[in-house]
Amino acid sequence: MDVQPQRQIDRAVLARQCLKVLERFPSGSVVCGPTAFDLLGLELSATLREDAGNGIHIAVPRDMHRQTPQSVVLHRPNRPAVVWGRVASVPLAHPTVCWLQLVHSSLVSTGMGDDIGFRLDPTLVPSTWVQQANRKGLGRMSVQVPTGVFTSQARIRFVELVQLLDQLMRRQNPFITCQDLFAELDRRSGSSGIALARLIASHARPGTDSPPETLLRLVLVDGGYRVPKVNYPITDSSGRIIRYADLALVEEMVDIEYQGKHHFDGAASVHRDRERRQDLDRLRWQLVEVVWSDFANPSAIYRRVDDALIRARKLAA
Repeated sequence: MDVQPQRQIDRAVLARQCLKVLERFPSGSVVCGPTAFDLLGLELSATLREDAGNGIHIAVPRDMHRQTPQSVVLHRPNRPAVVWGRVASVPLAHPTVCWLQLVHSSLVSTGMGDDIGFRLDPTLVPSTWVQQANRKGLGRMSVQVPTGVFTSQARIRFVELVQLLDQLMRRQNPFITCQDLFAELDRRSGSSGIALARLIASHARPGTDSPPETLLRLVLVDGGYRVPKVNYPITDSSGRIIRYADLALVEEMVDIEYQGKHHFDGAASVHRDRERRQDLDRLRWQLVEVVWSDFANPSAIYRRVDDALIRARKLAA
């Protein structure tokens, strides 16, 4: 699955292009959609970009009727566009609004709906979401999709849309919080596609470090495991934080780590990994390491997690 940007974006050049385009539209117009995410420096998959349409995305007043340049994708939202923030003087719509635009374009492109094999995760979301999802049938799996399979276009979009939300709520310098996301989606209660958007958003988690970590978390949930805690602090007997687990099954004391290429660069990385293993062994935590190539065969990941759970149970006995 593609989690890397398909092209290098020169944000300074893009900002100048956006400002030039905005001069042609009424005051109050804002940059939105994938263009806003590019200006924020986030990774956006090629498929989400293609679904949304190529060009600079601009939200304008709904009653504006003007010839649109070919290089511009125009949005006329029902609600007046609000400036959430600025990058290099370019006004941006709220990231949640930009994300919703991608949800809608993915819905049109793939017909994704409640058959993607995921139910609404009630862990963090408002209780009203759970009640409404149950009434609409989105609180359960309406179609059983084989675990470990992310090959349908709808399921790929699901993962990519969760990855994008995780980037917005990333551990370092997040752009929005869960509360921001939920509040913005609540303001659009009853609008087209909002139930699906809430289902997808319920699987996002703040504090995630990378798109592969998001993918790993969703692969685990798809395999039937409880949703792991993200960057969970592992403490010693005195309460001192020793390590942060990428993805933790806390009750079973299993740490599931995604190992990117930087984990294998140089002696210092090897030394840090050895120290981490020693710390986890001392605290009786089980470690499962996953690399990018493992995603081609999720059943192998599940076997290693199951083995770790068995070891953890034996230690606890």
